[in-house]
Amino acid sequence: MRARQQFIVAASVSVSVLLVLSGCVTTSTGTSGSRHKLYESLTDLIEDAGRVVAGSVVSQTETVEHELTLTVSRFEIEREFQPASLGVELDEGARPENALGPLPPRQPGAGETIEIRQYGSATAPTNVAPLLVPDETYLLFINLSGLEGSVASQYYVTGSDAGIYREAGVQSEFERVSKEAGDVLPTVITETDLASQEGR
Repeated sequence: MRARQQFIVAASVSVSVLLVLSGCVTTSTGTSGSRHKLYESLTDLIEDAGRVVAGSVVSQTETVEHELTLTVSRFEIEREFQPASLGVELDEGARPENALGPLPPRQPGAGETIEIRQYGSATAPTNVAPLLVPDETYLLFINLSGLEGSVASQYYVTGSDAGIYREAGVQSEFERVSKEAGDVLPTVITETDLASQEGR
């Protein structure tokens, strides 16, 4: 009986960590194994995100936490956007001082380097979300990890694969990396599209 209880606890921890790594913060129907929400619009995605940033992956490391392999990408921000509806659907605990309504304005993050957590690795890929690629330029919708200790400042991608857009060969134009069935998100987003939503 004791061994069975220990197994149940370990399994619960593993599932909880997987949900954090894959960006599953709400509950609804998904189709990629760990996706628990589908997005009906770009505004929907923005409302679930804590930050919207454009920049490049400068390096990556692989690590193991709770027997799960993950990739941590160092991401250098080149531009940060602050759409008017940013973060309005975040849980209170994920918001500065439990603020209500849109997140308060923050200083643009250009030049800042952050770390992005993703489940899986190049040698152990998963169907959760495509991994970021070193030296590629992306537009990312991200949230703080919600974890403690040295990884508290790390981020995960909002909605797992939903929040990843890669530069489409044209500067300031980004193409959606994953074509998750059921999402109603634009295939291409431009910096002008995001700038037009900034109402602060």
